[in-house]
Amino acid sequence: SNSEEPYILDLLSESLQAELQLARYNEGLASLPFFAKLFRNKFLSLQEEQVMQTIANKAMTVLETAEDDVIFCHGNLAAAAYYALDDCSMLYLQPNVAVVKPGCREWISEMCLWTEWLHLGDLITSSFSKFIVIKAQEFCEIVSKAGPCQVQGHYYALEYVEALNEVQDASDLWQRPVKELGPAQAVADMEHIFGWPGATKVMPSPP
Repeated sequence: SNSEEPYILDLLSESLQAELQLARYNEGLASLPFFAKLFRNKFLSLQEEQVMQTIANKAMTVLETAEDDVIFCHGNLAAAAYYALDDCSMLYLQPNVAVVKPGCREWISEMCLWTEWLHLGDLITSSFSKFIVIKAQEFCEIVSKAGPCQVQGHYYALEYVEALNEVQDASDLWQRPVKELGPAQAVADMEHIFGWPGATKVMPSPP
């Protein structure tokens, strides 16, 4: 458990700790389209809870910062995605671009979860701030070992990178336009790879 958590939490079973961590980070996870889709996908319901718990317990943490703390720097390899909580105050500085003040409750540098990414600017806090953090390497390792979730992640990454490549003025603050991902190809692959007949009858159609 994190150092700021009560010692008593260390006495809980690993599964209970994972459940607590998932509840702790649920808001941030649910705001990412990939995770939001998993949460409501009945076909993955038997596995998604365990995958989400493992991500919350092994790949996520809370970062507390003071004034003028540097979260990341231009040109460095991105290693994490950041979700700014309430009362965050920060500045994003990108060469030859006006300074931007990112909003709270938005993901920053999500692209490093889906592709190798070099930061295009500097993110600096201007007061005490708190972030939910997803560590990219741990996240990828967990999802890659989780059968159907790995397939969903593969297709999400392809569509994400395709959309990112179309952006003319990219930045670490870029947000993929929210839209329903077409499940047909992913379902067909699941049937082929895992031998699950009738998967298309189980997968709910987009609203």
